[in-house]
Amino acid sequence: MQTVTIVGAGPAGLVAAKMLLTDGFDITIFEKHASLSGIWSFEGAYYNLHTHQPGGTIEVSDLYDEYASCEHAHAYLCKYADKFDRTSHIRLRSQVLSIFKSNLHNAAESWSITVEQTAETLSSIETFHFDFVVIVSGLFSSYHMPLVRGQEKFSGSIVHANDIKSHEQLVDQKKISIGFAASNLYDDGVFKPQYALNDELVSFPVQPIFTELKRQNRIRGHVSAIEEIIDSNTVRLNTGKIFSPIDLIICSTGHYLRFPFLSDADAPTMGLPHETSNDFDLYRRLIPVSEPRIAFLGYVSSNGTWMIDEVASHCVSNYFKGVQLLPSREEMQKEILTIRDFVLSRFGTTAPHIRYFCLELIEIYLHYMDLPLRRTNNWWPENFGVYRPNRLKTLHGEMQARDRGVSFPNQFYFSFFHVLQFCFRFYSEL
Repeated sequence: MQTVTIVGAGPAGLVAAKMLLTDGFDITIFEKHASLSGIWSFEGAYYNLHTHQPGGTIEVSDLYDEYASCEHAHAYLCKYADKFDRTSHIRLRSQVLSIFKSNLHNAAESWSITVEQTAETLSSIETFHFDFVVIVSGLFSSYHMPLVRGQEKFSGSIVHANDIKSHEQLVDQKKISIGFAASNLYDDGVFKPQYALNDELVSFPVQPIFTELKRQNRIRGHVSAIEEIIDSNTVRLNTGKIFSPIDLIICSTGHYLRFPFLSDADAPTMGLPHETSNDFDLYRRLIPVSEPRIAFLGYVSSNGTWMIDEVASHCVSNYFKGVQLLPSREEMQKEILTIRDFVLSRFGTTAPHIRYFCLELIEIYLHYMDLPLRRTNNWWPENFGVYRPNRLKTLHGEMQARDRGVSFPNQFYFSFFHVLQFCFRFYSEL
């Protein structure tokens, strides 16, 4: 039996585990936190984290539920892991230190995975070997912390928004927030985005409570940046305005994408972001051109993230089984460059977590696996209904039928042509 390690037990990791287990792989999941669910776990989430989507749109096809809060999402993912017996395959408190292969082009060589495992006060370092690797460490695992001149003088705390875990950390604190990425954190404080709220660089929802507190003048907004921390509790903006005393500086400054367990040589070779480039040049945003025995999941942020991860997991499993053959390196590189140039010209970025064309990405994967793009039995919901995960429930059965060369028993599809035909017959009989 071929072995696969999955780095990360967030939503994408759990979905990938289910697909790979179903397809007969022996899997091991390494998760650095003390609980699964990634950004939805206590360690991964900031205080009061919620989804911005209605229930039933962020879930997997095998388990229907509705939720909004971080706690509910965490419970949902734990339930999902238990339902399909993935919990026994997860090693919690296991930080992956390195993923190494002496020759990336040698398909016969296994991957060496060095892991630091912690249990209470004890820790140990161990090396494992696997045939395949799936990396799902997430878009939000590396915090971006700005450097502020004079910050060594500050006697208060400078923290990232993800380090705010409870309301108690904010009570009775004179606060400054840099950035606008976690607007549901704030109760009373000073808010300092670098850009205006209507700037094209700022495009995400604002929590209603934030707007209300701003209206009450409990939050003061300044389109500026911190120029210097003058002394232990005094901050000066680049507009010259001074605030004192300040106890807490919250950096809502986002995250950056890095893979610290890969060497400085391997990351650029695989087309991954590194110190001198933020490009994410993977074939279909999944597979490095240089090494098809490693895959990257969960690096597309959109309203259909979990659905994309589910379909992409099928793709990855097909690659690893040898059912889905990759084109030549030249063809893969050509497609990568074409997509990168298009995204850059259209959206001004090459970031992998692009929020556009999420359904197109699902259909690209479906088409590539030779599966039908039409996912319902009626033209009206197919074209005008919400694209929910339950449209993907039969994917595995469809692939098994495809591999056996038989037809999957699809339901009758009531098309728009049938509507016209019915109307024609109805009116012709009048």
